[in-house]
Amino acid sequence: MAMDGSVMELPNTKETQRVYGYASTFKDGFRVARALSSYLYDVENRLVICTELSRYDDNERDMAKRNVEKLLSFEQPAIRNLILFDRGYPSADFILYLQEKGISYLMRAQGSFYKEIRNTTTPDEVVSTEITKARAKELKKQGKSIPAGTVLHVRVLKVELPTGEIEVLLTNVSANELSYEESKPLYFKRWGIETRFDTLKYKFEIENFSAETPQLIEQDFYATVLVSNLASIFEQEAEEEMCEKNRTQTLKYSEYRINKNILVGKLRNRLIEMVLEEDDEKKDVLHAQFLEELQRNIVPVIDGRTFKREKQSKSNKFTKTKRRGL
Repeated sequence: MAMDGSVMELPNTKETQRVYGYASTFKDGFRVARALSSYLYDVENRLVICTELSRYDDNERDMAKRNVEKLLSFEQPAIRNLILFDRGYPSADFILYLQEKGISYLMRAQGSFYKEIRNTTTPDEVVSTEITKARAKELKKQGKSIPAGTVLHVRVLKVELPTGEIEVLLTNVSANELSYEESKPLYFKRWGIETRFDTLKYKFEIENFSAETPQLIEQDFYATVLVSNLASIFEQEAEEEMCEKNRTQTLKYSEYRINKNILVGKLRNRLIEMVLEEDDEKKDVLHAQFLEELQRNIVPVIDGRTFKREKQSKSNKFTKTKRRGL
């Protein structure tokens, strides 16, 4: 799985600014309502496991803990959970929390993280970092109480990116379970949550709310995440059927995906038809027809492509008169 947060645009009212917080824009004294969302995402099955919408000034690590607690409240599989984190998450408090909860992790560390980690001389080694009195005092200022003398044991992996930059990864998974060579492609799977953010924001328009009150904003938010999960299930079913049909054919590209724009556009009416149909056989026919329709609209997967991350806009991108029916 992967954990990450995303800033959410909200209808800009005094109530939303009060409940969720706000960001100041380039204009002096002008504020725009914003919230912070946190997602725990299954990158293998392309499903949001749990999510929450919180205040703009909330702490991403605290939100991540709440999502971990939700995860642990579910029936647990025999296979251990492993969560991927970007470089905004490493901290002594958070690493100790994950270890206490029995969560395996792989996270990218910032260059300014503890010197014992920064100064490692080999690509793969286990480092012991002590929480000194000075570090304990600094953590206490941040509201995190860790006794001086506490020791963190972290495996530090240094991998080279195509740009030549050295990426520092931290994990509590041993070399017996995760080799050095496997760590880089494993961390790269975290990109799946970034593409989900893109889908939620620009295809499902999750920030395009139908109302301005906090209760209805959250209703829209969680309903959109739920519908995106349903869309993902249909998408994967259609892709599995397509792969089976194409197994004996020679195609230009080795891998194809369902066109998400078509999927989102057609999902509304097809989903309503399937839900309202009471006859199981007719429901199955509608389901099969929808999967066939999706398979007629595919796009190739081209390896090696990169995309520049868009910066947060200074004002709301949606108006109250532009709410899509989905």
